[in-house]
Amino acid sequence: MESPKIQDLALANKATYNDETPIDYTKQENLSNKEIYTYRHNEKPHYIIAHKGTNLSTIDSAKKDIRADLNIAIGNKDADALHDRRTKRTEKIIKKIKIKDPEHDIFLTAHSLGGSTASDAMVKSKFVRDNVKELHTFNSASSKLQNKPDISPDTKKILMEKSTHHHIRGDLLSQSVSSNLIGKHKRYNSTKKPSISQRVLEVATPLLKRSVAGKILDFGLKKVLGTLQSHSIDNFY
Repeated sequence: MESPKIQDLALANKATYNDETPIDYTKQENLSNKEIYTYRHNEKPHYIIAHKGTNLSTIDSAKKDIRADLNIAIGNKDADALHDRRTKRTEKIIKKIKIKDPEHDIFLTAHSLGGSTASDAMVKSKFVRDNVKELHTFNSASSKLQNKPDISPDTKKILMEKSTHHHIRGDLLSQSVSSNLIGKHKRYNSTKKPSISQRVLEVATPLLKRSVAGKILDFGLKKVLGTLQSHSIDNFY
């Protein structure tokens, strides 16, 4: 069975933010909510389940997602309620898919915070591991304080075979992904064109560097803008 391309998986992640269903796929409304979207290919026998990244569009979602991001940052992912909830939700989605289309492959994917929750589902749930053909995360949220999970050699072997974590150089939010998540790791350079803010900063840099405070400000702004550019899912399609 033919697997979806990396671009297809990235677009499925993009769709969780803009709700524009990827070409050749149909969103499965009964298998989707505000946190996890499910797509069925119109011709090929596979599904894509996409975990959404940090959602700041509503106060309620922002509180839950920021709390989860903070738990990742301090190395407390195992005690995070959002991670546990998404694992259970992913299990339910897969069970329904297997009843309707038992021969279809299932691909799990995610961006940013979603990368952490999708990976967590693969680690904690044998049912998810057994029924997901491949996991692909993009710039997964990570932290120097978050260690790799303590798992059996057999579980690690499965994760290494099925999981691939894609990361853009310069993205500070996912720079520790290789020390957090088990699987293959692929790094890329950003493909996005410099933003207007970055162009303005390039012009202003000579002026900022005339003082110590200016140099510090210039360094900080470049780090922030570089991370915003590198972290975007747009780098992958």
